[in-house]
Amino acid sequence: MIGKTIALLGLFGLIFVGVYSIYLILGCEDKLIYFLLYFCKTRENKRFAPCLTFPQFLSFYNLNPKKWLLYYESAYYIASGQEFHFTTYGEVYKYKKWFNRVAKEQAKRNALRDLNVAMSDLIRNIRAEIEKNNAETEAKTKQLMENLNIK
Repeated sequence: MIGKTIALLGLFGLIFVGVYSIYLILGCEDKLIYFLLYFCKTRENKRFAPCLTFPQFLSFYNLNPKKWLLYYESAYYIASGQEFHFTTYGEVYKYKKWFNRVAKEQAKRNALRDLNVAMSDLIRNIRAEIEKNNAETEAKTKQLMENLNIK
């Protein structure tokens, strides 16, 4: 009986090491850890720190996104001065996926804003150059007309 238990534990250990190695090679180690700990409480939850589930956080965040500072594993509500964590590692994983998506969207918005500013500057410079060229052309035309009238 004990021999079978030890054999099963050894087999389970080998399987775990094999799966862990594959995830490590693929660069998905953190995903495996969150999968294994999906329903386990976070350290903050065990210490009775203020914790939310991801849907609760999203509901509060959507009410007023500008009053939240987003960190990689937690969120800070500016109005109350309170930092919120998540109840389980599964909720942390959901938040991190959402956080990465929001960060990418924000980066795209910032890039578009920068492009808009650059295009506005370019258009302003082109208009100034056109006005300058028009003024030069008018001055030369006026000078030519005066030269033709004199002769």
